[in-house]
Amino acid sequence: MHSQIKMKSFRDQSPTYQITLTRIIILKAFKRDLKKNGLKITPEQLELLNVLFEKDGRSMQEITDITKKDNSATTRMIAILEKQLFVKRESSKTDRRLKLICITEKGITEVTKANKVADFFINKATKNIERNELNVFLSVIEKIKNNIR
Repeated sequence: MHSQIKMKSFRDQSPTYQITLTRIIILKAFKRDLKKNGLKITPEQLELLNVLFEKDGRSMQEITDITKKDNSATTRMIAILEKQLFVKRESSKTDRRLKLICITEKGITEVTKANKVADFFINKATKNIERNELNVFLSVIEKIKNNIR
């Protein structure tokens, strides 16, 4: 019987694979936490609502550019959020042809609750990680993003 040397797999050594895997794990866990807290939005919908919470009355294109989603995904997400009465469409005061997406009071309430869950989740996900380690991690992630833009 010959001995095998345990080598790390490509997946174990690939930063992009590890980033993708971590993203999937985080989204699943965060989605579970949102649901457990009685919230009716997904992490992706929360991202869109936060874009409107930061500055209300944005165009669809502006939202698409900020969230880095494609137009069809943004359109679908807005339609779902509109059905839930979290957002509404309004005509621009300067250009009636332009529809602006606005967050409603119900949307503000939902995003405020969800952001509290997100804060708790982030603290749980980063426990036992020193601030300097987190800063190095964020710096490396930024470099990877810049390398592939």
